[in-house]
Amino acid sequence: MFFIEPRNGFFDTPTVYGRYDDEVRFDFFCKAALEFLLRSNRQPDILHCHDWSTANVAKTYWDDYHPYGLWKPKVVFTIHNLNYGQKKISEAAYYCQKFTTVSPTYAYETGECTAASGNQPCVLTKQW
Repeated sequence: MFFIEPRNGFFDTPTVYGRYDDEVRFDFFCKAALEFLLRSNRQPDILHCHDWSTANVAKTYWDDYHPYGLWKPKVVFTIHNLNYGQKKISEAAYYCQKFTTVSPTYAYETGECTAASGNQPCVLTKQW
C-alpha cells in the first residue's frame, strides 16, 4: 500500500469535505494516483473508485493514461451516495467496466433513481 501526500496545501485542512474547492482537490488527487501508477510502471488489475470524490479516475484513466502505457486495469466504480456529485457519478458509470453500490440495500433504495443513468433505473443486476 502506498500513500500519496500532496505538498501543495490541497489537503492541509481540518475537514475532508465541505470546502469550496472539493472538486478541484479530489480531481488533483485522482490524477496524482494515476500518474503514480504510470510512472512506477505498475499495472494493477482493477482501479476501484468510490463515490463522486474519485469518479474522475474512470474518465481520466481512459483519456489520459490507458493510451500512454497504463494498459491493464479495468475500472470498477462504487456508488455511495447519489445525493452528491451526480454529474461525476454519471460520468464514472459511463466510463467504468462495472459499477456497484455500497450494498444490495442501497441498490434497491436507488431503484427509482435516474441521476446516474439518464432515464434508466440505477438497479444493478450484473454479478461478478
